[in-house]
Amino acid sequence: MTSESLTWKHLVKEEITRLCHAMGSRTFTRQELLTFSGQVFQAFGEGKTPFQTVSRVLQELHKQEAFLAFDDDRRGHYTLQVDFLEGELDVEAQAVVLAQPPAKREYWVETFTRNNRWVKQAKAVLGTQCLCEGCANTFTKANGEPYIEVHHIVPLREGGEDALWNLSVLCAHHHKMAHFAASAVQQRMAQHLLRIVEVKLKTA
Repeated sequence: MTSESLTWKHLVKEEITRLCHAMGSRTFTRQELLTFSGQVFQAFGEGKTPFQTVSRVLQELHKQEAFLAFDDDRRGHYTLQVDFLEGELDVEAQAVVLAQPPAKREYWVETFTRNNRWVKQAKAVLGTQCLCEGCANTFTKANGEPYIEVHHIVPLREGGEDALWNLSVLCAHHHKMAHFAASAVQQRMAQHLLRIVEVKLKTA
């Protein structure tokens, strides 16, 4: 992209993607973006303070393009909804994900996630047993590790975050239910998982 065609919106999108790759997380605050890219923004704005301009662009990317999700309960927190972070998916898996409709795409991203720090933290804090009540549907992989999938309880497209409060560990069956069951079932599962995770985080 040439400097002549670069707009504030293009620049902010590029810097958001750079920041998320650097942090290994899709969720960030406006202040984290300004701290990470402040010099870039100031240079582009010819030395002017970019706070108001960047804030305006963030709102546009949330409302007009669905590039970002915004957490209404945590002011200033945004979650990147598109693109793949480094190490999240291998090339073959990316092709599979991109072929899916939005709801399935998010499920596939979670299923194929590789080496994401939030996934590692979720397993370390929440364990490797499915959090659905009474579930014993687990098995050991060929390498001796227990198989478990990490799930965003509140979907990223609905304002959920890459954060421990919003992550749970589920068997493959319950993970599919959390995404594709009837809406009433999905809501009950989400409420149950949020309660369980809240308790586990308080006692961790």
